Order: sequence, then C-alpha cells, then structure tokens
Amino acid sequence: MHNTWSENREGIKASSSHVTGGSLINSDEIKNPGALEAEEAPLGTDTASAMGRDGSGSNGKEKNNDYGQVGKRSSNQYHGNSKFKRIIFDKNPAPVDMSKLLSFGYVEDDAIGLSIQVKNPYLDAMEEDILYHFSLGTKTHNLPEMFGDLKFVCVGGSANRMKAFAQFIHQELELPGNPEEVSDICEATDRYCMYKVGPVLSMSHGMGVPSISIMLHELIKLLHHAQCRDVVLLRLGTSGGVGLAPGTVVVTDKAVDYSFLPQFEQVVLGKVVTRSTELDEGVANELLQCSAELQQFPTVIGNTLCTHDFYEGQGRLDGALCSFSHEDKLEYLRKAHAAGVRNIEMESSVFAAMCRVCGLKGAVVCVALLDRFEGDQITSSHDVLVEYQQRPQVLVSHFIKKRLGRAV
Repeated sequence: MHNTWSENREGIKASSSHVTGGSLINSDEIKNPGALEAEEAPLGTDTASAMGRDGSGSNGKEKNNDYGQVGKRSSNQYHGNSKFKRIIFDKNPAPVDMSKLLSFGYVEDDAIGLSIQVKNPYLDAMEEDILYHFSLGTKTHNLPEMFGDLKFVCVGGSANRMKAFAQFIHQELELPGNPEEVSDICEATDRYCMYKVGPVLSMSHGMGVPSISIMLHELIKLLHHAQCRDVVLLRLGTSGGVGLAPGTVVVTDKAVDYSFLPQFEQVVLGKVVTRSTELDEGVANELLQCSAELQQFPTVIGNTLCTHDFYEGQGRLDGALCSFSHEDKLEYLRKAHAAGVRNIEMESSVFAAMCRVCGLKGAVVCVALLDRFEGDQITSSHDVLVEYQQRPQVLVSHFIKKRLGRAV
C-alpha cells in the first residue's frame, strides 16, 4: 500500500494533490493542485462563460452547485413498424434559428446533470437519425425503451476491457442472468462495443481524441433520443503518471492541453472553437471519498494532460521520431507537474468539453501504469498490469453501488 507522495522525484514533490490510500485523506491540501488561472477567452471562442464562472460569466450569476430543474427536450418519435427508407428533404424547409446554430454557450451550472442538452437545431427536423457507428437508429430501434433507464455510462478505450467491466458490474449489482452472456448491442459494427447492464452502459471508445469524439457525438444523441435524465458519464482508462507511483488512480480535476490550459480546441469550418474542459467537482469528490472507503489503492485528484499522440506529444524518448533530449523531457514534465498535472492520456479533453457543453456530469478515472519521470516504457508484469487496470473499475463500481444505495 502506497502512502501520500512525499518522496522527491527529479526535485518534485507530489504531495499537493488530494490523496487517499488506506485510511488517509489529506483534506487540508489544496483542491486544485497547481491549477492555472484561466486566461481571458479570445474573441470568437466559447470559453468565457465556463472559464469565468466565478461571478464573471455571461449570465452574471455566481456559481451555484445546486442542480436545478431543466425543461425536457422533445425527441424524435419512434415508429415501431417502420423500415429503412430513403429520406427526401423538403425543398422549402423551415428556417433554422441561426442564433441557436451559432451558439456554443454552456449549460448553466445549476442545469448540469439533468436532461441532455444537444446543441444542434437540425436534429429535431430530421425524419430519422441513424447512429451509424453504433448500428442504431431512431426508426429501427425504440431507443427510449432500450436505454431510457440509464443512469451511468462508463466508457474506455479497449473493447475487451469494457466487456469485462460489464460482466464485473453485472456481478456487483447482483443482477439476474449469467454475466458471461452479456450481449454486444453494437455487434453489427466493428467500431465500438456496447453492453447494457441494468442502469449501466459499458462501451468502448477506441484510442485518441478523434475516435472518442465520434463515439461521444452518437452517444449523446442516443441519450437525447432515449429521453435519459440525470446521467453520469465516466471514462475508465490507463495513463502515464507524473510524479506518482505506478498503480495510483487519478480522478481528473481539469483536462489540460499542451500548454497546461483547461481548454479543448475544435476546428469547425476552418475556425477554431475553444471549449472549457472543467469536469464536475462534486462527482470527483464522491469518487475520492469512495476510494477512502475502499482502502484498497491510492487515489488523487489532479489535472490530466491530454495529448494528440502516445509518443512525441507525451515527450517519449522511445518513438520512431525524437527531436528532443532527455533533459528537455524532464523539464517539460516538471512544468506539467507544477501546473497540477498528475497524469497523461489522450482522450480526456474532448470528453470533458462535450460533457460540459451538453450538460452532462462527467468524470475521468485513470490508473497510472508508470511514473514518466522514471521512464517511458511499461515494464510491469502482465499480472500486475491487469490488477492496475481493474482499479478504476473497482472504484467506479463502488461509486455506482453507492449512488444506487447498494454499497455495503
């Protein structure tokens, strides 16, 4: 069992994060370790309302952590006996409200977590919405009946890992049936896997921002069409630690970019749209408390550096290309650590940004497979890595059971 991280790694102490391990909860430490002050949002971006939420947002209201009621959005109606058919668009469609189309504003803080807020005025005018990469659709499937009771969506990169989590949560919730017989709802496509286990959806998202972005667009539309409410999205994954012992679980406070800013840049029609990557503080704290209750492995809250690739973007010296020195790498990691970064992965930024925009409570829970100050290659044995990879699953399972009133 690892204790709080006071050892000096390359002159850096990692004791500034919230840590639980065994019975330890260091609640006197700073909530946002090394978090950067948000810069003023540049003209034409949508960061102002999120980065200036502490009283300087566009609505002029102070941040409110109480979650209020939101009006339920209408969804496309299901036609039970419909077949696939060619869509013929109206030659004179109703005009689209361009103020809605061009708005990239965020859901108010007190609205996050209730109804799903898709930000596309064209969706309601579509005769049919085909979720192509899921092999699902609004005419071919009764989405409210299939998914309307969902409360937790757990996503991870590996298809095998998410099938294993579906089987694990099936056992943990003591649901009827054989956990080994969980079926892949997306079996008609080889892009993603999807398993529904009671109120939990377990699905894969592939590797990197582009792959998870496609999945998130169709997942959020699915939740919208299914009329889901009060859903929590959780990404379970692996990562490289920054000043942390291998096996430490990191719950993300903010996903940060290469310059350690909490933002995600999306290019839309040749223009850069910048979105905030702050995740739900309440869910993060709940997960930290769950780790303290489990007393099985160390857990910290910290910022997560999201990169575009596994090698050069993460400062690895073992890729096919390397244009920097070992000291250059260490200097960058020191700067990252000073900015509150505790781990590095490749999906958290777009996950956080889309959850924020669409009014979903989200959390990223990743285990550190190694300390990047100590090296680049993962050298732990297979059995050790398997146990490490189960830690986010164990933590999220306890969180779900506690939310459902089933935790012992």
